[in-house]
Amino acid sequence: MTHMARMLHLGTAAHAVVWKLMLAAVFAFASWSVCAEPSRLQGVSLPARAKGSSQFPRLGLIARAEGSSQVGHQVPDFPGARDVSLRVPVGRRVTLDARVEDAYFGAKMSYRWRQLSGPAVQLSPGFSDRNPSPTTYTQFTASKPGLIIVSCEVKFLDKHEIPTGVVIVRRIGVRVLPK
Repeated sequence: MTHMARMLHLGTAAHAVVWKLMLAAVFAFASWSVCAEPSRLQGVSLPARAKGSSQFPRLGLIARAEGSSQVGHQVPDFPGARDVSLRVPVGRRVTLDARVEDAYFGAKMSYRWRQLSGPAVQLSPGFSDRNPSPTTYTQFTASKPGLIIVSCEVKFLDKHEIPTGVVIVRRIGVRVLPK
């Protein structure tokens, strides 16, 4: 047998041994609960959508000021859009509402509010972890004028409260004016 044929024979034998060990492991551990259920791709098999809904879930943000009927909307995703920020004087309490539309029926969500820019404010509550509701909110009172940009991040969770990989992030601006 030539040297090359011997190496090919040894390589094929080694390959066959590896496959036999892998198959033995699959059958030996098939009774374990982790192996019993086939794994799924993260973010693919979420709970069923609400009846009549055919769209991907959307996140809408609205800003309201205490004692005012004015409403501000989320920052548009495209540059050059008109300013839709709520305008409030210093010292006015602002409530930011988030609502997930076309949400998956019964899906749990994890919300996280975060200030991105502007004069520092205390967001209260700053997050609402593992909330089954399609709505959440945060509030703040600005003590200095400026443009405050806040983001809301929504993560969808599976029935075991593990993130599915579906994440939506939107931003909203509040323009705080001097008194």
